[in-house]
Amino acid sequence: KNLGPSGVTLVIIRKDLVAKGPSDIPAMLQYRTHAENDSMYNTPPTFGLYTMGLVFKWILNNGGLE
Repeated sequence: KNLGPSGVTLVIIRKDLVAKGPSDIPAMLQYRTHAENDSMYNTPPTFGLYTMGLVFKWILNNGGLE
């Protein structure tokens, strides 16, 4: 579902799966790289993250999720 503008992705992944990811791909494409750098490996899409925050607030104000 859409949580924000295009280009923003929310990934929820178990920690053990992050470590098992392939290492023969560029670092930028490895979840491990982003996890080790607290999702700050590159410049974050600040507008997209701000918009996602607004969407989360809207969802909570309208009853949340079940």
